[in-house]
Amino acid sequence: MTGLLTFHQCHNYGAVLQAYALQQALKKMGVASEYIDIENEVFEEHGKKAGHNLYRNPLEKGHPRKDHVEAMLQKRWEQFESFRAAKLTCSRRVENEEQLAELIIKYQMLLVGGDQLWNANLPVALDVFSVPFRCSLPKASYGTSMGDSDLISVRKRLFLKNFFAIGVREARSIPYMKKYVGDRVHSNVDPIFLLDKQEWCCFAEAVFSKQYIFAYVFNNGKLDFGEQIQKLREYANHKRHKVIVCANDYVEEDDYVKSVIAVSPGQWLGYIKDADYVVTNSFHGLAFSILFNKPFSLLDRDVRKQELMQVRHRLAEAISESKTYLREICEYGLRYGQ
Repeated sequence: MTGLLTFHQCHNYGAVLQAYALQQALKKMGVASEYIDIENEVFEEHGKKAGHNLYRNPLEKGHPRKDHVEAMLQKRWEQFESFRAAKLTCSRRVENEEQLAELIIKYQMLLVGGDQLWNANLPVALDVFSVPFRCSLPKASYGTSMGDSDLISVRKRLFLKNFFAIGVREARSIPYMKKYVGDRVHSNVDPIFLLDKQEWCCFAEAVFSKQYIFAYVFNNGKLDFGEQIQKLREYANHKRHKVIVCANDYVEEDDYVKSVIAVSPGQWLGYIKDADYVVTNSFHGLAFSILFNKPFSLLDRDVRKQELMQVRHRLAEAISESKTYLREICEYGLRYGQ
């Protein structure tokens, strides 16, 4: 049994779907695994509640939170919790390091994998994702990202030296990691690419039958959110084309702009799969647009998205290499963790 560490509790579509993909990929390789279900206040405040600004802001730009919005937020919350319960195999809940030490006895190896777990700029990127506790189990990572951070704390670097293999998602972080942990650093694709298009098509839910543009947009301080929404509104009015906006903030609806809040991970995938065009500033919005062969507009290009755009021309090769890496580290870890 392999113990997995990622931020699977997050109410973010990319976070939960990459967690699902990694576990499914392991299952296809014959590797039993479960996510270590760590309870932490930071995870709830900066992961679940951060999924939509209206969870924490009853008044947004002068608009009172209306009853129907409250109901949609509650449904959204329940959809993410239901997804985790139904689609992810998880351990019992762990509340402290003592319980964690008792739990990991059952595993043969530990695998850390996921988006931005080593991003020093994110509150949810806790020390636990570098396995900062006494543990003799083989430890490795798959596709772990530093995000937009240029460094990892000295404390975390010390613990990462104990990993027998380190897989990172962004190639730019390889020289940095090699400087501190040696040559056992490898480049991996994001876990969502470990499943093919057909597998994701079976998972996606059809939600809108007419032609539409799907806009998955974060109000994250890196772009003028209001300006971008206004541009989408003007384009929709000009083209007489419906724009469905799934954002993390309040969006006023009109005849051509439909705002969706209560969207499950399967429905979110369905919106991308069936869209005529995708507009996004999200890494996983971009990743699934590429996977479903959708035309798209990218509203910003941070390091994560730039690297994904660069690897597009050799994606099939990169996926094959990543699957080989994952298979080899599991074979090694499970063999020496017995």
